[in-house]
Amino acid sequence: MIVDEESIKTLGDDPLQTMAKSEYQFIIDPIDGTLPYSCAQALYGISVGVFRYGKPYLGVLYMPATHEIVYYDGNKVHLLRQAFQPEEEDVEVNAVPCRNCPMIFGHPWNTPLTPDYDMSQFVFVDYYSAVVKLLYLATHRARAYTCHMSLWDMAAGWTICNAVGIKLYHFQSGREITEVKAEDFDNNLRLKDVYIFCAPEDLPEMQKMMSVAPKLR
Repeated sequence: MIVDEESIKTLGDDPLQTMAKSEYQFIIDPIDGTLPYSCAQALYGISVGVFRYGKPYLGVLYMPATHEIVYYDGNKVHLLRQAFQPEEEDVEVNAVPCRNCPMIFGHPWNTPLTPDYDMSQFVFVDYYSAVVKLLYLATHRARAYTCHMSLWDMAAGWTICNAVGIKLYHFQSGREITEVKAEDFDNNLRLKDVYIFCAPEDLPEMQKMMSVAPKLR
């Protein structure tokens, strides 16, 4: 079955139950980052995720303006630089955590500094596109991503990040999310709470850092 923002209403009152009736789900966001796109900025992209029995299976993220594609083929994660160009380069992405990268995709404007924790070691950024943020995260150009979004925004990136050792966690509890369930997604296929993509070893640090924010959205 195909799942996207425009067809969500066709899935009935319980889209999770509808999805459970199919083996494969193609979860698509044809243009993610409509604000940058409408302003003629390069920070937008296309997301196509394939789930099997509600679990991340395959995925591709594409930034047309920068000619970058990241995809997981079920075996390896590939980064295509200059995609569809004569000089196209295929680079395998390894599961090497970004230990020294200070970039966090989050919301710094409501994250106060506290006496017991110095957050000056991090840089908070928001590119207004989940495709861009997940592509950069999967290719180790960012450290973590706190999020509260819909399934079509994250399906491909979730799959690719999983393959390089970056997991999705419920922010407060630290519980890893491995499939689409009613516990985490509402009937509009949107995350119910704040979640975080990061390497397992980074989770305690990220929880401590972000817990000083009164809210993350």
